[in-house]
Amino acid sequence: MLKREKFINAAEAELKINPVATIGKKAGPEIEKYLAEFRPFLVDVDGSKPYMDINMGFDWCGAFVWYCCRKMGIDIKPAPFSGKPTFALVRTWFDYAIISDLFEWLENNESPQAGDIIIYRNLSKVDSEFNHIGIIIETGCNKVTTVEGNMPFFDSNGVERSCIKKVVRDIDDKIKGYIRIK
Repeated sequence: MLKREKFINAAEAELKINPVATIGKKAGPEIEKYLAEFRPFLVDVDGSKPYMDINMGFDWCGAFVWYCCRKMGIDIKPAPFSGKPTFALVRTWFDYAIISDLFEWLENNESPQAGDIIIYRNLSKVDSEFNHIGIIIETGCNKVTTVEGNMPFFDSNGVERSCIKKVVRDIDDKIKGYIRIK
């Protein structure tokens, strides 16, 4: 089986499990497997480590993609650069893809393929060059179908949570680019 197929299978397997953040909107026992490896690296400005508390969540779309990479056999550390941020941050994926021999960076004007990692910019209300990431499982008709972690929804009580979702998006200027596994 090709790496790309293994990567897609890993993402789709997590989608089938359907883990949900049940503590606030970004933490809980079902998604802790994505967050746990990153907690020791997350230090507050004052040097404290509030994220060691498993009830404290954080954006986990990058952590989800990292988990799927690990699940399909890519051995990458949570923090690829000494003294730098972790793969929980979308920007780290971009920085690492530029210099890595494991990944290749592709600009948004290139054609995405199933098994690519997609990086979004300005996708949410917060303008950012690097604000979300997912795994492409299908392409066609100027659209991509992705599996993405840290996707918001409201539960039956009206409480905002996050989960893994399959999403169909247009290929447009909200896409920063793609990372291809070599």
